[in-house]
Amino acid sequence: MFANGPAYVASAFAVLAAGGVVVSISPSANSSDVADLARDMEVDGFCYSPRYEPLVCELSAGAPLRHGIFSGRDALIIDRAKGLTRPERREALRKVNAATLRSSSGTTGRAKGIIVSHRSLLERAKTYCEAPPLDSESAILWLRPMARPEIYAFVMSAAKVVLGDAMDAQGTAELVRRHSITHIYAAPIFYRTLLAEREVATDDFAGVKYFLTGGSALGKSLADAFAARYGREIIEHYGLAECATVLINLSQRPDKRGSTGTPVRAEVKLAGVESVEGEAFGELLVRCGGMFEGYYEPWRLRDEILEDGWFRTGDIARRDADGYYWIIGRTKEVINVAGVKVFPRDLEELLLSHPAVEEALVYGAPERRFGEVPRAKVKLRAGASATEKEILDFANAKLSVFRMLRGVDFVNEIPKTPTGKPRRWVPAAE
Repeated sequence: MFANGPAYVASAFAVLAAGGVVVSISPSANSSDVADLARDMEVDGFCYSPRYEPLVCELSAGAPLRHGIFSGRDALIIDRAKGLTRPERREALRKVNAATLRSSSGTTGRAKGIIVSHRSLLERAKTYCEAPPLDSESAILWLRPMARPEIYAFVMSAAKVVLGDAMDAQGTAELVRRHSITHIYAAPIFYRTLLAEREVATDDFAGVKYFLTGGSALGKSLADAFAARYGREIIEHYGLAECATVLINLSQRPDKRGSTGTPVRAEVKLAGVESVEGEAFGELLVRCGGMFEGYYEPWRLRDEILEDGWFRTGDIARRDADGYYWIIGRTKEVINVAGVKVFPRDLEELLLSHPAVEEALVYGAPERRFGEVPRAKVKLRAGASATEKEILDFANAKLSVFRMLRGVDFVNEIPKTPTGKPRRWVPAAE
């Protein structure tokens, strides 16, 4: 548990070198989150900086060892956990040569441990080094949580990595100038923040070769606005904790905005295909070299999960005539309105095109007549105002009767998973 900085990199590689398994904990986790993860993953110990000591103290088996590699807020503390380990589970991890246990995004329920081996970690790093290309001349501005597989690729490529604050547009511009940044990795919220900051000069980012995003959908409206102001395309990629990045959009073509691109070092196909006017729709299946080894709890190895070597992502994709893919929904997120399938992301994209809307989350709400209907949570832009009727009239004018939104709730924040995706699960009380 570390904030973004060198202590995370040092401790992660040290654990791997010692033959251990790295379990990364989000810096935004609370004590309950840490306790749940420690129990579910049966951790043997903790590596953390002083600011996180209150989250660990009740799980500690004794006095921590304060190591002197780093000082101040980045001091490296090592602590043994209370006895949680099942020896047979440790032996099972050893047999698959486990390197990391990653949490799933948890959009539909409780996150589960995803086992990634050393071989898969290497394959994933090769993918990140290849698309877009990374080498020792690359200077990366990293605006995402440090506990990401890309970090291993950055170390392997010998690139320079600069850490910044995604919510500080002016500070980001200064880092880009000072370090001659070539690659920016950020979630969509950074690009929204950058567009909202009118005092940042577009020339500050002229030397950046690649603007990249992932973790959640970019949205065509945001891509259009960025291109209009900066004259550049944002590279969107698609991946999962089970198989890392498998699609990336390097086209720089305006007509491909919103697409997650084409395969990179992976095979993909669609299941349950339906064809409409030359385009195919279906569930996205993936096969690649960086595949996960299985799930930790409940324990299931990869061979029990894959179907003839293919992993079912649960994502519904559209493939155009050029072979580019668009993610349009999830099989578990599909809202079934009287037998008509409605994909939340389509409606969210429509809501985001309203000038007053900053973020939107569409979900299925129970309804007596149709079974369920779409509703939305909407976060308005700072200083903007709109009524529920205005938002509904704007969206529903463009929708068929079964896809129409039945209500809008204005919120201060859209619930997110640790990876920044909208939390699809809505409690019954809501």
